Amino acid sequence: SGVSKLKPDEKPRVVSGYLLFAYLGFGIPSSILGFTSEKYGIEHSLIAFLIISTIAAIMLLRSCRKLASA
Repeated sequence: SGVSKLKPDEKPRVVSGYLLFAYLGFGIPSSILGFTSEKYGIEHSLIAFLIISTIAAIMLLRSCRKLASA
């Protein structure tokens, strides 16, 4: 949709940015969860991941609300 409307020389940049953020969003948390589960156990690691993810989501929602009200 939006990518098809770009200039042909911009499409590779968009795709590489998409893949980079996909790697960051899926690969790094999975690796960190694997490493911490080896040391602290899967239950503790998942609880910590849940807490950190919840805090990050709350902070993101708050910042979006501040931008929308400004």
